[in-house]
Amino acid sequence: MKLSKEQIQKGVLVTMLSVGGLYYYTFEMLKPLAKREAAALAEITALGPKIKEAKSKIVRINAIQAGDENAAEAQRVYALMKAKIPDGQPVAWIPTRFAEFFKKQGVGKPIFRCNPEPTDADFPGYKLSSWTVDLPSVGIALFGEALAGLENQEGLMQITSLQIDSVAADPRIRHAQFTISTLVKK
Repeated sequence: MKLSKEQIQKGVLVTMLSVGGLYYYTFEMLKPLAKREAAALAEITALGPKIKEAKSKIVRINAIQAGDENAAEAQRVYALMKAKIPDGQPVAWIPTRFAEFFKKQGVGKPIFRCNPEPTDADFPGYKLSSWTVDLPSVGIALFGEALAGLENQEGLMQITSLQIDSVAADPRIRHAQFTISTLVKK
């Protein structure tokens, strides 16, 4: 079978296009994939020590839990603590939560101010949030009952300072200001 000049030209053209397509596929499409693969392998290698450290922590925690008779109770308390702390920023839920509590107690409208975050929280995944609560005029007996109820209801909150000033016009009405700190999720 004899090939014509036109068929030879088509064959050469097809061969050149095939070689060009193979070159493009090899160097232009696979080369970036090879770079990404090398970067992913380097990242996997870098994660190796972290994985070993995490596995050793898991083994250590399991050993501690197996030897501690209070582990089940501690996990129950931790689950309760997690359930009591709402998700989201404390600015969104602390003022409304405490304002509703004081409203139920019959105490006037409190004024909330967020304090700078203390850096001494030792709870992984949690941080301390500090707030100053100002009650411009409140009856002292009513305030005492409300404050005791707040401490009983909010087990994760602690009062760090308390200041009660007298108002000259009525000795039963006081100005109260206290600072609280509570755990919030990071």
